[in-house]
Order: sequence, then C-alpha cells, then structure tokens
Amino acid sequence: MATARAALHSKHLRFVQPDGANEALKLVVDRREQLVATRVQAVARLHRLIRELIPGGARRELTAEKAFDLVNGLEPGDPAGEMRVEMALEYIDDIRALDLKIDQATARINRMVKKSKTTLTRIYGVGPLNAALILGEVSNVGRFPTRNHFASYAGTAPIEVSSGDTRRHRLSRAGNRRLNKAIHVAAIVQIRFDCPGRDFYLRKLDEGKSKKEAIRALKRHITDAVWRQLQIDRQHHQDQDTEWPRWPTSRHPNPTYRSPDTLRANGKPMRRPHDRSVDGDLESLTGSGCGRTKESAPEAQR
Repeated sequence: MATARAALHSKHLRFVQPDGANEALKLVVDRREQLVATRVQAVARLHRLIRELIPGGARRELTAEKAFDLVNGLEPGDPAGEMRVEMALEYIDDIRALDLKIDQATARINRMVKKSKTTLTRIYGVGPLNAALILGEVSNVGRFPTRNHFASYAGTAPIEVSSGDTRRHRLSRAGNRRLNKAIHVAAIVQIRFDCPGRDFYLRKLDEGKSKKEAIRALKRHITDAVWRQLQIDRQHHQDQDTEWPRWPTSRHPNPTYRSPDTLRANGKPMRRPHDRSVDGDLESLTGSGCGRTKESAPEAQR
C-alpha cells in the first residue's frame, strides 16, 4: 500500500507502456545467444569424442563438415569405439541443425534492425548484432536524461581511486554487463582498424595511461556516441515517450514531461547549456572516416 501511494503521488515516474519492437528484438537476441551457447557445448563434447578416436584430436576450429570427414571413415574394432563414432555423428547432426537455427535467427535480427531504421550502425564497430543487443537492453533511452546517466547504466563510467597527487580510475563492475560487452566489442574493433577510435586510443597511451585505462576511456567515448545516436532515433519514433513525465496541471490536464535534473530559473524549466565540444568529439566516431563504410564495419558474430 505504501509503495502504491508513493507511486501515485510521484512526479517523476514513467508511465507503463506495452512491450514494443525493442523488447521483441531482445527476445530474438536472447534466443540466438542460447543457440550459440548450445552449439559451443555440442562442439566441446564432439572434440572429446574425436580425441578418444583419433590420436591428437581435431583442430580447434571445428565445423560439422570437417568433423564428418574425420569421423565418417573410422572403423574401430571394439564396441566402445563404434559407440563413440555413432555418438559423434549424432553431435554432428545437432551442430548442423544449430547452425541452421543460428543463421535463421541472425537473418531475423538483420531484418528487424533494418526495419527499426536505427542510426547505431553508423558507429564504427556496431553492426546489426551489436545494434540489436544495445536496442534490446536499453529499450527506451528516455529513461536516461543525460549521457552520464547512460554511461553509469552501461558500466562504462570509471570510478575514481585517486591517492594524493596521483589520479587514477578503476573499472566499474556495476551496470548492465551485456550492454557493456557490446560497447567493448565496438572498442576492440576500433582499436584494431585505422579509424578515429584508434587515434583516440593511441593518444591516451601517449598521455601515460595504461592499455586498460585507454580502453576504458574509449569505451566511455563510444558510450556517449551510442547515447547520442539513440537520442536521434528517439526523435524519429513517436511510440516512445520522449521526456520524463510530469504531474498533470490545470493548464495541462494530460501528463506532460520534463527531466528531473533540468536546471531551474525562478521555478520554471530552463534549457541546459549545449556542450558543443562533446558533439564534436562524438562526430569522429560516426560517419565514414574509419577507412570502411559503416555497412562493412566488422563485429563479433559468434
């Protein structure tokens, strides 16, 4: 009862809305990750059987076709060996079926991301799979009034552990780890290829930061770019609430919206000063200045 009364009189709670396209996208992404995890387990068990059948086993990068070529010609002379061959063939069939389902889930994600018309894929290193993961985890970016709130949720806001004249920041283990993983993949891609993200990383190394500190700085930079692109997407979608809810007034009988951290002047909302330097830095992470087009930017597939 107390919780219901508090929610009834709160001025900053978001209104409940039905699950939208981002929630559906999250379901498909979760399904694909489950299929990939099941395939990894099947390949590991197949490796064990092949190692017992063939001295030295098989190469680490094992596909269903390569495994079939190795197992199909074996003729063990004992019942245990024959059973291992039979079980290995069953695992190969399972892997083939999983590969087909993973491909179908990937194609579905690609279609859904294209249909969403998101601008996340403009960020180098964020392909359809990464974009789908981000959209599914964030859902409605209107929950985050500033890029700092979003970085805290993503776990890319470093925690200061300074001592004396030494200023240091350590890794934040809080936040959404799946969203953090997607941003980490984008950071590693940018570091590996000739693009402004790599220049940013090298500049941090020249400033005396360690490799891990430089990666954390780049991840925060990419997080700001992700937040900005999500804000751009939000402006083109009317199915999401665009601001924070405010209690109805006599002038506005329906709930209006404002951010709880908006600066105030004489009790009236006031626009927060625009940080042009931030937008200038984030522009370097989007567009085609990374040596490849945004459609060909690589990302981890499995």
